[in-house]
Amino acid sequence: MGSGTTTPNGPSRRGSIEREREVEKEPTNLKIYCIVNGEATSFPVNILSNLSVGELKQAIYSPARFGDIPPEKLTLKLIPGGTTKKGLETLSEESLVVLDELEELSTYFPKGAAKGRIHIIVKLPPPAISKRNREDDVDLDGESRTKRRRSSEFWSYYTHHYGIRVPLPNFLIGMLGDNSKGVEPRSAFSQFRNVKVGDQIRVKSLGQSPKFFAEDYQGHELIVTEQMMELWELLGGDSEWSIKRCLSGPMGVGKSYIAWFLAAKAYAHGWPVLYIPDARFLQWCVSEEDAATIICQIFITFNKDILTGEELAKMVNFQDTTKPLVVSTARYILRNLLQQREQKTLFVIDELGALFPHGTESATMKFDLLHCLNSFNSWGSHYAGARVVYTGTHGRFERTILRDASHYFEFVGPLSPITFDKLLSVIIGTFRPTVRQHLDKLRDEIQRATGRIPRELNKFFGKDFREIEFTADEIERRLKTYEETRQSELSGTLKAYYLGLDPMSKTDIRRALADVFLRDNQHLDAVFDCKFLDFGIVYQYEDPDKASLLILKRPITPASEAALFELYKSCPLPDVYKDAIKGGALNHAQFSDAFFQSLIKSTDIVFKSTNLAGKEEQILELRVDGYQYLQTPPRKLGDEGKNILIHGCELAPFDFILGYTFIQISISNFQKHNDGSANVDLAFTSREHSGKRNQIEYFLDHTYGGTHKAEMEKTELADKPNLYKRNFKVTRNGVMCPDFRIVYIRGKNDFCEGKEIHGPANHTGKVLEYPQIRHVCWDEVKKSLFDSSS
Repeated sequence: MGSGTTTPNGPSRRGSIEREREVEKEPTNLKIYCIVNGEATSFPVNILSNLSVGELKQAIYSPARFGDIPPEKLTLKLIPGGTTKKGLETLSEESLVVLDELEELSTYFPKGAAKGRIHIIVKLPPPAISKRNREDDVDLDGESRTKRRRSSEFWSYYTHHYGIRVPLPNFLIGMLGDNSKGVEPRSAFSQFRNVKVGDQIRVKSLGQSPKFFAEDYQGHELIVTEQMMELWELLGGDSEWSIKRCLSGPMGVGKSYIAWFLAAKAYAHGWPVLYIPDARFLQWCVSEEDAATIICQIFITFNKDILTGEELAKMVNFQDTTKPLVVSTARYILRNLLQQREQKTLFVIDELGALFPHGTESATMKFDLLHCLNSFNSWGSHYAGARVVYTGTHGRFERTILRDASHYFEFVGPLSPITFDKLLSVIIGTFRPTVRQHLDKLRDEIQRATGRIPRELNKFFGKDFREIEFTADEIERRLKTYEETRQSELSGTLKAYYLGLDPMSKTDIRRALADVFLRDNQHLDAVFDCKFLDFGIVYQYEDPDKASLLILKRPITPASEAALFELYKSCPLPDVYKDAIKGGALNHAQFSDAFFQSLIKSTDIVFKSTNLAGKEEQILELRVDGYQYLQTPPRKLGDEGKNILIHGCELAPFDFILGYTFIQISISNFQKHNDGSANVDLAFTSREHSGKRNQIEYFLDHTYGGTHKAEMEKTELADKPNLYKRNFKVTRNGVMCPDFRIVYIRGKNDFCEGKEIHGPANHTGKVLEYPQIRHVCWDEVKKSLFDSSS
């Protein structure tokens, strides 16, 4: 058929129709078959012959078929005598008759409508060009930009899945018809709507996948984690503001699985979704048009089933005439369709750090379209429906590019023990029956060694595990070899990194390492640099026990802890520490750091201790063979672990425990220190969360085994009203523990009129209350631990 919109009416044909009409007396039922110009399928309309062409337009019209094109804008052309579907191909425009909307249908169908024939061709109006574009978008030379732009794009009518025909550029029509991207329909994700923590679900296709996704033993099985559901509840809930999050964590903790899960949930719930699983494809683009094409294609692939005809039209009418149309379309997606006030939307981009390579211009700087990925500032807070998630960001982006980063971080660390155990079951289930039995018995050891990190679990298994019939002994040896190999690898990486630092950076790293092991708020300004964080040796988390925004760091596995510990022990004391030791001016953070490092570097340490009054001198010997941070519950070490130095916040009022020696350290004197949470008496008070056991009993039972009883007998002093003498007594299975002791170690002398007062403690009053506490003064600490430093 031709494409013209006007057709001459032959007078001889019209006169013939008029004469035939005169003989018609009664209105008849007409069944008129119509077809929309350019479509392949016709449809019937039942109507009386005495009704007008205008009323036929009303009968033909439906919102599902024509959208917001009103009936009066339709042009109806008669095929005289009708034609077959095949005959449409040979029709000429000149053979058609344009129907007058005021005429009765009997004028055109005096003998009724022939059966089995198509009679009417329905033509839509051409796409409108807005007045604004006609009047405002003009070049300096007067030529219409819009006209020039339209002429450079090929447009066609696209039939929306509701039957609506929308004028669109051919590139967008091609995307709408492209089913090669592998995204499964929303209906395939229906099970995701009601999943809960711990559910095992099979990963379905969302098109592209993140790097290494589903390549390990886990395969396409996904365990719904607590953090996945917590984040979804946050994103899926109502909010007055947009919600933006940056998933931060080392490689291999499952950030990509969280991002995929959030995209799948939003997709299942019918949200508009843009999920870019690998930002490297944007960085590799040579032009902004290429990047825009990726964004448009992914967005269309995900959302073509829910996009309305109006939204499709607006996507291509949001014009920046200085850019290719595909770029303007992508900008409309990012700025409008993904930023709405009422409708919840989700934008997820993984491997975002790939956009910011070292030594190369970032895609966000090359292309204006991607500038919004520099931060969250481009995602308006007032768009309450907008949800944005960045992940795979790397340390450089988090530290130097993302603004106000701390407001957006969602730290991702090890899986919970329950979730990890379920993941382990999935993997074990793929092995041979005998191997499964052996692995079942080693679940606790595998959890400990891998740190509950999915990547480390797959490193332990390696690529050959499924093919070999391992014995129990061979699996244990493999686990030991895995830990030794990982420690060696990480130690080599850390050593090379540390040797390449300048002196000031070495001091910063040493202090940050102290924060890893001591974990208190005295080291808030000690941070690892971007490169160190990207090694993936530590993970970050918010301190759950403090109201402050304290971010702590922990090694991801025992092997990484050992490698960090080895580096920390090798770090020399900073000059500022040495100067403070000479002047007796260490602050608390410096003293705790220096004291701790000295303990773990020395095999045997000997102090001269006294009571709190500086009397009753005794030799105090400390042998340290290792270190552990206190876990909850404490890890069982047995008697052979009594030389393992233990530190942890849960130890308060104590700082360290070595066997049955409970140690407090401070730069303050004992009288000032023994207050608040540091009061020694609290350690003998029963606690609800410890099963009515006091802190000392709880720790000793879990760590060394047996049943301990720790008592503090208080006796009022005869000549000191309201003062009480404390007598400590600790038993194990009813037998006295003679090696139990509380030791107070001071990191500073008192000063009087600017002069340092040397010598042992002189708490003549406190010694009456705590006669059993041993005291090590600063002069003794300095001589035994820092003599070479001072």
